[in-house]
Amino acid sequence: MKTTRSFFILALAVCLGLQAAGKAGAGQQSAGELFEKALFVEEGRGDLQKAIGLYQDIVKRFPGDRETAAKALLHIGLCYEKLGKTEARNAYGRLLREYADQLQQVQQARSRLAQLEAAAGGQARTKEGLTFKKIDFQDAGGSHQARLSPDGTKMLYIGVQDKLPRFSIRMKDFNSGQIVLLVDDVNADVENLIFEWSPDGKKAVYTPKRGELRTVAIEGGRTEALWSAPDKDTAVYPLDWSNANQAILIALVNRADKTACLAVLPETGGQPRTVVSGDMSELADIAQFSPDGTSIVGMRKREKNTDVYVWAVDGSEEIRVTEHPAEDYYPLWSSDGRYIVFVSDRAKTVDLWAAPMEGRRTAGDPFRIQADIGKNKVPSDLTRGGQLLFYAVSSTGQPSDLFVLSVDPKTGNPSGGFRPFARYPTQATFIRWSPDGSRIAYTSRKGNIQLPNAYVSAGGTVEEIEIPAAGHWIGNVEWARDGKHLLFPGWEPDGGRVGIFRISLDDRKIEPLPPLGERYGTNFKGAYVNLRWLPLAGKFMVGRLLTDEEEVYLMDPGDNRLERLGEKIGISGYAIPSPDGRYLIGISTKDKSIRLTSMPDGSSRFLCPLSAEGWPAFSWSPDGKHVVWNEGDRLKMLSVENGSVRELAEAGVNKTFTNFHGGTPNTAWAPDGTKIAYALLDTAGGTGARGELWVVEPSGGAPRKIADAPAAHPQMTDVVWHPSGKSIFVQAHAPKDSRRSFEHWVMENFLGSGKK
Repeated sequence: MKTTRSFFILALAVCLGLQAAGKAGAGQQSAGELFEKALFVEEGRGDLQKAIGLYQDIVKRFPGDRETAAKALLHIGLCYEKLGKTEARNAYGRLLREYADQLQQVQQARSRLAQLEAAAGGQARTKEGLTFKKIDFQDAGGSHQARLSPDGTKMLYIGVQDKLPRFSIRMKDFNSGQIVLLVDDVNADVENLIFEWSPDGKKAVYTPKRGELRTVAIEGGRTEALWSAPDKDTAVYPLDWSNANQAILIALVNRADKTACLAVLPETGGQPRTVVSGDMSELADIAQFSPDGTSIVGMRKREKNTDVYVWAVDGSEEIRVTEHPAEDYYPLWSSDGRYIVFVSDRAKTVDLWAAPMEGRRTAGDPFRIQADIGKNKVPSDLTRGGQLLFYAVSSTGQPSDLFVLSVDPKTGNPSGGFRPFARYPTQATFIRWSPDGSRIAYTSRKGNIQLPNAYVSAGGTVEEIEIPAAGHWIGNVEWARDGKHLLFPGWEPDGGRVGIFRISLDDRKIEPLPPLGERYGTNFKGAYVNLRWLPLAGKFMVGRLLTDEEEVYLMDPGDNRLERLGEKIGISGYAIPSPDGRYLIGISTKDKSIRLTSMPDGSSRFLCPLSAEGWPAFSWSPDGKHVVWNEGDRLKMLSVENGSVRELAEAGVNKTFTNFHGGTPNTAWAPDGTKIAYALLDTAGGTGARGELWVVEPSGGAPRKIADAPAAHPQMTDVVWHPSGKSIFVQAHAPKDSRRSFEHWVMENFLGSGKK
């Protein structure tokens, strides 16, 4: 094949030479003709150095013929590779920077760069030509926030520890391997980055708590106050630091009046100047300076659609960069100002796109750089060295799954072991059975960075239904009594008002059940949470979280009318109602105890202290007359009628109770109330600890183990008995290192030399 190709190239070159001879001169050769000549010199004659010169001549003389120039740069890289020279990287990098719209050549260049990285022993991963390099050190997996320094040699990140204070700002020096604690005790939420590098890499600006900005010196760790918000309701987040105009871009978010603005603050302090403002539901607190400091790129939601916008830094102009019915978000500006990079789902997958720019105006249609980067990956920064930084939810280990165990409904004895139920639910929460017991509904993020969606599954080979949240926050799902709709308490996406919503399983539409509550702000009265069907009461119950208290409402399944049950209840923490709605179990924040409260009079009795491990695993009997929970290494049962407490089981040596309360409706009691299933964790194996499923009869008798957890998912939670009594469901997990929840990846040689 190689000989045939070389002969063809030789013949073609001769032909082209004869054609060229009839022209005014060799200088009149087109880019295509010169490329074929260079290709012959490379492959026909094997003169790589001369071929490189010809290819370079094409790039210099014909920059407007973008396809041919891109092919020439690709072959320059290939020739340098054959010569064993590192200049190959430069050629591929230039192709990526200057000819990103030539997708075929770009993909080949990325593939070659990935192979060069792998050959050099670097830690790289290639996906369809896109190269990611993982940043991996001891603390990295525990950090949900990270920023690379402008030169890419250091990283600021959030250090996490179990004891207080939990969060700190640390710096990793990749050259020396040293980790430095810069700032201890910061408020690091998941949604917003709280720090940003200075352009020279010598300082960082950060927010230690709501409404306050400080700077810290990378060398020495000295901190200084920079700016404070004038009121307690305003939060401030540093977004970018521009060398062009010595200013810091900040987001100011007032959660009381639901407003947000992007503002410019002098790097020496003073007063911020507003560039653009709007409602929190409209204007995102994500933005970045242009390389020349004259513009700001961000994202804005209008008419239920999110697009990329650019604003003049003096606030005089707003330009819409993208206009598409899909979601366009997380925009970043390349260092040369020629592109705005963003994420979009316009091709039905989560893809990386770029919009060509001339100043703050578009210079062409957006084009896709890479398809399907994954929902669990978010781009967060472009460095001066051309490194695109992503953070991701960790993809290591087995996902959690829902398993089912067939049992005899009379004895509770199993037949066989646990088997997976349908497709992996992956971190399923609030599992609810349909009225006829044929399907489950649950919420999950599926390991992605997104709001939880709702899912319905029948198990077996039937494909599950995914219902996108469409911007709603879904607190938990519960079945409507017709089996054709789901209900959930939560927040609407646009006005941010709280309420209870209904999902149609036929068309997946989400609509509010009137009346909606107020928006978060000065007059906010609390969010609706923990919607449950009470089988003995024949109504739904929902709580409303107040400060250290709850209001409780009953909802009629016929007209969905809410009726408040009693006055404010002195407990909080998603109270667990009895099946008849007469009692609630919740946390008393005043004395850190768990109490049983009688409805509607609000009288309560002490059940147990709130342990450092959190909630015990409470389960109501089907008739509402008894409740069981684990306290220490004992399983206890309370008779609500006479107030007596009895021990049912003891965990045993090297065994601990696992929390099996996950918001499930039937919990661990058998439907006939004659048996209780519960989970233990056998810790004798150390890192190989494995869960066990046990059954005990509330009337007395010795507990007995009926099954071991699946080998690949040895830790069990959320024990649920099926309404038929013929099977027990558990959610099981692989051992997870809490320090490895996140990953940080860098994509290099990307659309130019980065920013800053």
